[in-house]
Amino acid sequence: HVAILRDHLTVQRDWLDEEQFTELFAIGQGLPGPTSTQLVISTATSRAGPLGGLMAFFLWNLPGLIVLTCCGVLIDEFVNPDEPPWYLAGLPPAANRLGFKAFF
Repeated sequence: HVAILRDHLTVQRDWLDEEQFTELFAIGQGLPGPTSTQLVISTATSRAGPLGGLMAFFLWNLPGLIVLTCCGVLIDEFVNPDEPPWYLAGLPPAANRLGFKAFF
């Protein structure tokens, strides 16, 4: 994502120069969460103020929200929790492992 954002923000649209992009990228690296998300939100905030940053946050995260919500609803609708399919048997341990990995 970062290379695509660099191309769009510095070369094609000329919204940021290389130094500004590098500074925002470094700040995004230091903050928790995906760097590309931090970069999009910080660029929108610097260009359009806090309202632009909020708008970028919602528009950047909206597709993932819709897909994950639909998947959750479909799994809840079609999968019996008492007899999960074999291919879902490893999901709870994997989710726990990801949680521990993120925490530590």
